[in-house]
Amino acid sequence: MQTQGHDYTSNEDVRVGVIQHRPTESGVRKLDEAFPHLTEGQVIPWAEMEAALHEHRDSARFRTVVSVWRKRLLEEQNIHLASQHRVGLVVAEPRRRILDASRYTNKARNALSKSLTIASGTDTNRLSECDQVRQKAIMHHAKTGLFRLFEGAKKELPEV
Repeated sequence: MQTQGHDYTSNEDVRVGVIQHRPTESGVRKLDEAFPHLTEGQVIPWAEMEAALHEHRDSARFRTVVSVWRKRLLEEQNIHLASQHRVGLVVAEPRRRILDASRYTNKARNALSKSLTIASGTDTNRLSECDQVRQKAIMHHAKTGLFRLFEGAKKELPEV
């Protein structure tokens, strides 16, 4: 059955709004086969990934498959593929890995700070009881996360 351009496997799926997506496994396997031996400093051009996947780099499918591949390589083989603007991906060397890790930490700190600002600036009296509980939980987790990020930075990072 087809609804709004999406294929559904049964009427039940239509009722609950389940959309069947193409699995990424076959695309990830194609990338693994195209780039079997990754070494530090190796550049993987966008064009070669496009050729392996038969997808254009601007397509959602390309971005999804490459994202899953990068995540799997990091989790399973500790290979961090860093983006190199207009070129492709590069197998990150130790310094680049730390620079990227630092950037992700700063993004997390900023996201937690923004979450705390939004939640604490919301008028509790205008929230339902359920949303008041959610607000308190957000504020607690954001404060705890920020504290851990800042404390970890003080203890683990050397002065520069």
